[in-house]
Amino acid sequence: MLANSRHEAFAHAIARGATADAAYVEAGYVRNDGNAARLNGHERVVRRVAELKNLVQKMRNRSSHKIVLTEQWVIEQLIGVVLDARAQDRPDSAGANKALNLLGLHLGMFIERQEVGAPGEFHGLTIADKKERVLAIARELGLVHLHSEETRRYFGGAAALKLLTDSDHERSAAPKPPVQ
Repeated sequence: MLANSRHEAFAHAIARGATADAAYVEAGYVRNDGNAARLNGHERVVRRVAELKNLVQKMRNRSSHKIVLTEQWVIEQLIGVVLDARAQDRPDSAGANKALNLLGLHLGMFIERQEVGAPGEFHGLTIADKKERVLAIARELGLVHLHSEETRRYFGGAAALKLLTDSDHERSAAPKPPVQ
């Protein structure tokens, strides 16, 4: 990839088959036939156009073969993106970070959190209402077990509901009184 983004855009246009004049304007320059010809002969641009044409030819050759998309192939491609992004004259940190993020997510290194409910859905609810809402969801999931009236009184209303696994619930037949 060329360091100058306009030169890169020019090289892409030339590789696609545009004339030097059209590629020059497409790259964001003001039309100038002499400058377009000069840029078209620039050594780095010529090399980049050759790379791009070679890449297009490889892609065309691959398209005639059946490509099997596998997990391993995707991982290898992401690793290649990281290496390529860091190997440039001006490293593409954003590209490398995105590829590393995707690899980390695949490996379970990061937790993706998402908001549950519509924006503002919990706005205006009291603490007791929020507790009831959470406990109702937990009950639906089979995570909440009600204990005796004494426990509910001690812990105060909805807070008396305790999350237990089935084995914990079987081991604690009756709630233990608080230690004072």
